[in-house]
Amino acid sequence: MNNLANVLDSQGKYAEAEQMHRETLKLKEAVLGREHPDISVSMNNLANVLNNQGNMNNLASVLGSQGKYEEAEQMHRETLKLKEAVLGREHPSTFDSMNNFASVLNSQGKYAKAEQMHREILKLREAALGRKHPSTLDSINNLACVLDSQGKYDEAEQMHRQTLS
Repeated sequence: MNNLANVLDSQGKYAEAEQMHRETLKLKEAVLGREHPDISVSMNNLANVLNNQGNMNNLASVLGSQGKYEEAEQMHRETLKLKEAVLGREHPSTFDSMNNFASVLNSQGKYAKAEQMHREILKLREAALGRKHPSTLDSINNLACVLDSQGKYDEAEQMHRQTLS
């Protein structure tokens, strides 16, 4: 079910993907319990679909109505909490959840919070994976994008240049 939901999401069939991810999450919780590591994967997938649905809208209307971003933010928050508890703060899967959470904050225009989280992710990834690892370079790029959104152009440019060297 999870794989089918991911395919539907990649095809832009967000409502169907959302429903399938919700069903998968419900079944996994019933069988495995809320604290099982697989629950965080399902929650993260659902949060990504909710975020993708919002990305298709005009940002101003999303920010005005909050659309499903609020729910996506909550799901990312819960997923991150579970991954930190089960896998630890310095696990690559936890980094991915932190990144997704920061991205939904950025999509909502919560730039200061997104920047703070992207800086934290970058620091953790540099320590765990090294400066040249593709995931670390993604973190540098994500931080540069949120800096750009805030009009911090000089620092954003500097960060973007780091990804090229």
